Amino acid sequence: MPGSSHEGASLINELLAIAGKPVKFDRGAVIFRKYELRNERIFFIQEGQVHIVFTAADRTTNNLLHVLSSADMFGVEAVLDPGPRECTAVAATPVTLVGVERDALRQWMAENTTAALCLLGVLAQRIRDIEGRVVELVNAQLDQRLANVLLELAKRPGPAPTRRPMVVEGLTQEEIAHLIGATRENVNKALARFTRRGWLTLTRGQTKSVVILQPDHLEGLLSPDKHRTATPR
Repeated sequence: MPGSSHEGASLINELLAIAGKPVKFDRGAVIFRKYELRNERIFFIQEGQVHIVFTAADRTTNNLLHVLSSADMFGVEAVLDPGPRECTAVAATPVTLVGVERDALRQWMAENTTAALCLLGVLAQRIRDIEGRVVELVNAQLDQRLANVLLELAKRPGPAPTRRPMVVEGLTQEEIAHLIGATRENVNKALARFTRRGWLTLTRGQTKSVVILQPDHLEGLLSPDKHRTATPR
């Protein structure tokens, strides 16, 4: 969300005031598919996690592009462009969403210039995220890309990250590989290297997690002058 946390919270509250009733999706449910016409609404995540997935032309290969969670919005482009969707949105966990219809949103934007600029900032941030990822894929080594995406996915409010474990939950190694433009095998090897160094640990079972024990060491892999882009929102 662009701007300060206060601005973000204010924007969320205003959007919820004009939103429809909450809708729940089970884990694995498709919220919308690539090539579908946009349904003239944006979605706000009240609870849960949503994956934005790009499907290749053969419709057999899926690549994870964005990981979204509570307080994130998606489908914002429907406000400006009614054409077909470019990606598929899938509930990665049980999800509760609220939708805002395009007509109601446009009226709200016309009456709230500051909030409208904040919403447009969401679109601008998405563009910056994509550009940053392209630069990173071209220039950064695999360990750097992996460290960057793990730190960004694990970010959350609280004390300094060096004082507590940071956790990345619910992503397979293949999905992490999609986010950094690598193969699952190479991600597996890099995670094994980080584990041997004591920087993180992997949990198995129904919910797969990466627990970052030494975030300062992952930070050390990133160049001092590198501008870390947020993982896709």
